Amino acid sequence: ILENAGMSQCNPVSTPMAPGITLQKATRPPTTDEVAIIASIPYHRTIGELNYAMRTT
Repeated sequence: ILENAGMSQCNPVSTPMAPGITLQKATRPPTTDEVAIIASIPYHRTIGELNYAMRTT
């Protein structure tokens, strides 16, 4: 699953962000490069694979 998502070199962490951070809407629209990066990530497929693994193990 990690290889399919392009995350085979990632490192585990207990908390990916500092506790207490408040997320806000972006103050500007995404750039063309940012849109291309986001579009290249297979979110739906990865979530489906994780859901399958969760339910069958």
